[in-house]
Amino acid sequence: MELPAPVGSGRYELQAWEFGDKGPLAYLQAGLHADELPGVLVLHRLREALVNLELAGALRGRIRLLPLSNPVGINQRFLARHEGRFELGSGRNFNRGYPRLTRAGEQCDSLTKARSLLLERLAGLSVGGELERLQQILFGWALEADLVLDLHCDSEAVVHFYGNTRQQAELETIGRRLGAEAILIAEEAGGMSFDDALLQNWYPLRGEADWPVPLAVTVELRGQRDLAPDLMAQDCERLLDLLTERGWLVRPLSTELSPPVNATPLAGVEGVQAPMGGIVHYLVSPGQSVVVGQPLAELLDPASGERCQLNAGVAGVCYARLLSPLVVAGEEVLFIAGTTPLREGELLGL
Repeated sequence: MELPAPVGSGRYELQAWEFGDKGPLAYLQAGLHADELPGVLVLHRLREALVNLELAGALRGRIRLLPLSNPVGINQRFLARHEGRFELGSGRNFNRGYPRLTRAGEQCDSLTKARSLLLERLAGLSVGGELERLQQILFGWALEADLVLDLHCDSEAVVHFYGNTRQQAELETIGRRLGAEAILIAEEAGGMSFDDALLQNWYPLRGEADWPVPLAVTVELRGQRDLAPDLMAQDCERLLDLLTERGWLVRPLSTELSPPVNATPLAGVEGVQAPMGGIVHYLVSPGQSVVVGQPLAELLDPASGERCQLNAGVAGVCYARLLSPLVVAGEEVLFIAGTTPLREGELLGL
């Protein structure tokens, strides 16, 4: 599918692969933040596997893959560096600002009616440039699905999820299948990121009814540099097993379940801030449990030689840290999944 160009006759092409011709739809996309590439590699491996599985008659549902869901961001360069998180013309985050299509008080008595309403409202939106059109297409494709996995990665991290509090049990179940070491949940994360915006539309329309709300999850596949072929092959097998367990495929399972992880509130995350700019030396790694007061990192001012130490303010799992060794004052450099809510309002960073 083509996207409009901002000027002239050039076009961006959005490519999707469809497998199966009947049954529920699973939608998997990667590269929405176009500088987060592990998911892109994994979904191309998954695409190759699904070609063979479809020929073998193993599909029991429909699967839609977008290994690269952001052709705009993959082409952005700024001062010889790739910028895939923000749209350069507007500064907007590619994974924020998806639409709220519901109206106060309205409800639907079935998933089918809710889906028709949301798709009709989405199609009726007035869109401007390429970013708005891209968001409209992606959101519409995801609204058609019963399972949505939006694959991202962090700077340096272990596998972790972002999801909705009301889907906690399902998140913890698929966390074991996909190897999650932290699962961060909220009723509403703020900013209308892709998966959260889907659920902020679905749940109000369900109200007190009991029809099944589609599962939507952001899956963070470790860090930006975690691109080793063995990791990509492992993640592909885990996704195949997940699709098998949930009824999209018929095939033998090939991976072991990971240890169970209890979801924790997104509001309980401590983003440990640097009190001054400097060069950071980490004392803990992603995946490591920490206690209150534990030293996490040391900072050195490259001009004065001044040093300071960063300590944990909460107990929990350090699930991510900043990749760049040079940080600025006030920047969050490590992230700890604590169990007690600390924050309100917008829970996601830029």
